[in-house]
Amino acid sequence: MTGYTHDSDGFEGAEEFAATGLDPAELRLQQDSDLTREAPVWLVDDDPAVRESLAQWLELAEIHLRCFSRAEALLEALAAAEPVSVVISDIRMPGMDGLTLLARLALKAPELPVLMMTGHGDVATAVAAMQGGARDFRRWRGGV
Repeated sequence: MTGYTHDSDGFEGAEEFAATGLDPAELRLQQDSDLTREAPVWLVDDDPAVRESLAQWLELAEIHLRCFSRAEALLEALAAAEPVSVVISDIRMPGMDGLTLLARLALKAPELPVLMMTGHGDVATAVAAMQGGARDFRRWRGGV
């Protein structure tokens, strides 16, 4: 029964699994897909080439996207109550870095899923991101 996590009443997601026939991982993918149809994914990366490459990849996957070059601009949009479903953030950026952004998002919108990415990460950075509330952490290997 891999893929299931225990809660006090049995398996988390077991009720939804029984109702939909999807295992928890498939159910989460479906819920995430539904979420991104309702509001755009926000991507923040200071590197224009990385931002453009990721934007093209996500748009090919038919994911509605809004891009930011600075974490501060993303927080301004959040403060203006603009719709967002998921945030994807680089870690190393001038000004406010991704871990600081993650901490601010955890305070302002704790339910908002945040994915962290970097080309320069290490285990300590990954641990800090996950402990800070990131849903996932990815280290890019290779160029854009």
